[in-house]
Amino acid sequence: MEKLDSPNKTNSGLYQEDIAAFWVPRIGLKCGLVLRTLRKTSAKSEVPVFEWKKQNKKKETLKSFVCLLVISATKIEVGKWSLSKTKEILWTECSSHLLTFHKVPEVQLWPVSVNAEHLEDILPELEIAERERLL
Repeated sequence: MEKLDSPNKTNSGLYQEDIAAFWVPRIGLKCGLVLRTLRKTSAKSEVPVFEWKKQNKKKETLKSFVCLLVISATKIEVGKWSLSKTKEILWTECSSHLLTFHKVPEVQLWPVSVNAEHLEDILPELEIAERERLL
């Protein structure tokens, strides 16, 4: 059971207590602390998941969802953001996962500074795609 609860973490996975960024349709960019991940196995049941990895969309038949404690992001300088906890909780599909901030200290003193260069690079494309989708 311990192996299921504590999987060997990889850079491509999404795990409980990770700090990650998501593109949520009709809302936009949201950063959050992963509280729980669920896989919807049928219309009436959900199964807890301890690890989620991006896969080929054709292979992924079961939808997975993540519960986040939303984190507010403030740009400090180019490529560097300050993250602070909020009291907002948000559920979104795991497929909206953009990236995980890996270099965050285990003992998190808030606010936390993170490198967001890659996120800043892809953000304009996501905003344009969202505007086109809503038209």
